Amino acid sequence: MRKSTVLIAVCLSVIVVVLFAVLGGCGSQPMAVVNGIKVTRAEFNKRLEQTQGRQVLGDLILRALVEDAFAKSGLTLTDEELEGEVEQAKSSAPDEAAWQQLLAAQGIDELELRDYFAFRIKVRKLATKDVKVTEQALEKFFEENRQFFDEPATVEFSEIVLSQEAEAEKLAQQLKDSPETFGDLARQHSLSPTRDRGGRRGKVPVERIIPVAVRTAIEKMAVGKITGPLSAEGNWYLVKLDARHEAKHATLEEVKGDVEEQYTLRQAKSEQELMNELRKNAQVTVIDPEYQMLNDYFRPEPTSLPTFGAGEEPRPEQEPAREKPKPDEASEKDKQAEKAHQEPADKQPETQ
Repeated sequence: MRKSTVLIAVCLSVIVVVLFAVLGGCGSQPMAVVNGIKVTRAEFNKRLEQTQGRQVLGDLILRALVEDAFAKSGLTLTDEELEGEVEQAKSSAPDEAAWQQLLAAQGIDELELRDYFAFRIKVRKLATKDVKVTEQALEKFFEENRQFFDEPATVEFSEIVLSQEAEAEKLAQQLKDSPETFGDLARQHSLSPTRDRGGRRGKVPVERIIPVAVRTAIEKMAVGKITGPLSAEGNWYLVKLDARHEAKHATLEEVKGDVEEQYTLRQAKSEQELMNELRKNAQVTVIDPEYQMLNDYFRPEPTSLPTFGAGEEPRPEQEPAREKPKPDEASEKDKQAEKAHQEPADKQPETQ
């Protein structure tokens, strides 16, 4: 589903607000000292609000609109649904340690990510609640998008990446004598981020393996075999093929749940359409004088042209409506959370 700038910004902005609150309690405490000059938390907090304040307030108002609409809709979000979303994200990492590293690299923790997922689910349910699904529609959609539901040929393999040919040749000889030491050698010598996992790359579609020289070698290898050194992109690779999975053509019966989900998303309102719909009937009053400009964005739009009753004087011609200012673009926290849960593009039918 298309990701609008406004909606992405909503998802985790509350984290920034909490940060404001924490920082506000210790204003005189220095955060840095530059050539003897203190940079205080009060200065930092003031600058943070100046640069992020309008965005955060706008985000929280949008979030409140969605939360209110969801509460009134009769829709529900179960613990099982939320847990399923989290588990799907965690499946992108080979183990718990790698998952925690991924979160740390994005600057968030699992509680923040769960909050983001909960909000995503609510937005998705609001956007899809009026979609009608029929068997005929699902069959047609499946036939038109069959390639997205077929499973490509995949492999599981391990790698050792080295910068010097001599070292690669030396390790290749050791592996001939003791192939079971592949994981240990990867942890000790490999330059790849996979070294902490003993070189394991996990399940990867064959067509997406890079470098190309590694893919070509894997296509010809037998399971359990080790090959290399392979020269590719300035490095040397030793590769072990752990498992091979053949391509599989899906049937509608096998993937009907996925087909229905993707069809529903295709027919759903976009996030921007949903937000415009919620905003149109909202009663929002921004009180703080620093952020009065947000009142223009959240002011309900007229539902129809004005009509004049009997004896009513026509109103003077109004000035053309000015374009409403929008909250700023998504914060870095939101982008990081989204990155931590990217669904593979080649497994999703393109939605309109």
